[in-house]
Amino acid sequence: VWAPLAIMAWLYGHFRLFELGYSPLGWIAVFLLYDFTWYIDHRIGHRTGLFWAFHQVHHSSQEYNMTVASRGFLFDSFLTRPLFYLLPIVGVAPEQYITIQIFTNILGIAQHTRLVGRLGFLDDVFATPSNHRVHHGSDPEYLDRNYGEVLILWDRLFGTYTREAHEPRYGLTKNIDTYNPVEIEISGIRWLINQMRSADNWRDRLRYLWKPPGWRHDGTGQTTEDLRAQYFSGPASAVQP
Repeated sequence: VWAPLAIMAWLYGHFRLFELGYSPLGWIAVFLLYDFTWYIDHRIGHRTGLFWAFHQVHHSSQEYNMTVASRGFLFDSFLTRPLFYLLPIVGVAPEQYITIQIFTNILGIAQHTRLVGRLGFLDDVFATPSNHRVHHGSDPEYLDRNYGEVLILWDRLFGTYTREAHEPRYGLTKNIDTYNPVEIEISGIRWLINQMRSADNWRDRLRYLWKPPGWRHDGTGQTTEDLRAQYFSGPASAVQP
């Protein structure tokens, strides 16, 4: 926890381009920057092999409750959210970052519940429990949707929003099926190494680092786009995103 904050404080002290300030407008700007950065960073975590190898730990639970919020890769804050290091450069002070992070983390924990149903118009604006349940679904129509942490507006703006039509099937498309915490932590890294080893040349091996999960160098894989296209072209296509 402390290492990322130390790096951010150093970047803010030496490389900030300007200051957003502590006025109400400054705090609103900080929050919007933080939440938008979360959306982009979270989307990268799902759409690139390297970062999915870390992030899949959070999605590996086949249950869905508030304990899932604390389920993550050991070095999650330090290694897997690189874009957040840009925030101090564009004027987000360390104490502002900490304040917003505490606030959003509390909301993030509250999202992980099956006890709260749909919330009407709030589902159109915020990353409510209903919207976040979709994000944790392994159903084809729910894959890689609803990345937002506080606002769901980014998903609606960039076409990654899906409304909850039914209770999701939680977990991964290929579940780990173990309760061993060490196995869960290293499962994604092991998956990525095996993917890279399957390629015959270094060009394809390195492509596994930035290509989306499901991509295969020999064309036999199925990405989220393939699974969704399959689903919506079949009988289940009556369910619309």
